[in-house]
Amino acid sequence: MKKGGFDFNIFKAVFSGHRSFKEEFSSQVLAFLLSPHMRHGFGDTQLVTFLNMLGLDRLRNEIGHFPDDGKYCHSVFENLKSKQFSVAIEIEAKPAAKSLGRIDILLQIGNNLLIIENKILHSSVGDIERQMDGYVNDLQKHLPLECNLVPVVIFPAGYKHQYQGKHCDWSNLASALKGNLDKTQNMTAQSFLADFCDYVMADYASYASEGGTSKAEMQDFGEFLSQASGGSERHLEIIEKIFDAWRKCAYSGFNCDSQVYDGQIMYLPDRSGRMIYPFKISRIGSLILQHNAVKGNLEAIYRQLHAGLVAANIFGRDKSSCSIASLDEEKLDKLIAVFTETRRLIQGNNDNTMEQ
Repeated sequence: MKKGGFDFNIFKAVFSGHRSFKEEFSSQVLAFLLSPHMRHGFGDTQLVTFLNMLGLDRLRNEIGHFPDDGKYCHSVFENLKSKQFSVAIEIEAKPAAKSLGRIDILLQIGNNLLIIENKILHSSVGDIERQMDGYVNDLQKHLPLECNLVPVVIFPAGYKHQYQGKHCDWSNLASALKGNLDKTQNMTAQSFLADFCDYVMADYASYASEGGTSKAEMQDFGEFLSQASGGSERHLEIIEKIFDAWRKCAYSGFNCDSQVYDGQIMYLPDRSGRMIYPFKISRIGSLILQHNAVKGNLEAIYRQLHAGLVAANIFGRDKSSCSIASLDEEKLDKLIAVFTETRRLIQGNNDNTMEQ
């Protein structure tokens, strides 16, 4: 916010380093602003604005009692059971107890559940229809009572899509939220909101450059290897063994990228030729089983792969990743067997038993 001739923005200051603003953080900020009970002074103004943008203004009549305890979020499932509040919000909510995927924001208004998926990068949108259908299917099976489920996608600014469900984009949303600056007397909240919206409208635009990712977010493969290995020759050797094993066991056409965003994705084609992206090695040196990449009709395959990784003592029971440093020779041998099984499952073998 401009004060005394200075153009200072707290978000630019915090996210001016190597790692940029992430979807998780923007979800937290948005959930804070949409929560009527938080001490920002907007009450339900931002929530009503959001609903109006989505064509859900009818729901504003169901905004009644909400908590005044200053807590950031509440368990939506527990609130549905107790019916204590008419509004509850939860961040990174599990659609089912045993689900490893998480909904960015789960917003309850009366008997309505808004399943909000937040995307700030063009490259991260993927098969959004399948992802949202997966969340809806999980919730329908495990909700404690029947609710009206409303999938909502917040797209990156300028993203072209054919999604038919409720949606908006970050540029329009930020502009609408900023339009409510005068609705609170809390000067700190005003400054916070202005900085956030200005950052979104100015800096998110750079995330839509050619290839869907800003050049600042891209990383040379050699630089990625150095960061992921932490400079350790042993860790570097493990990473190279994993890539080599994937190439031999899963997909001979796999090649590491010359430049990567947030890690090297490990892919292979299914029987129809469509590329599937089940694994990734991240910049911080983690092997990740990518839940969002195998949504919908591949959910059963994901669960089998995860079960195999847990049985091999590679992943913890409730984890979908592990540190490269934790992989000794015995675990690497077991991981190779999982890679072979990944190819078998994804490329259409009807035998759904996970080999141990």
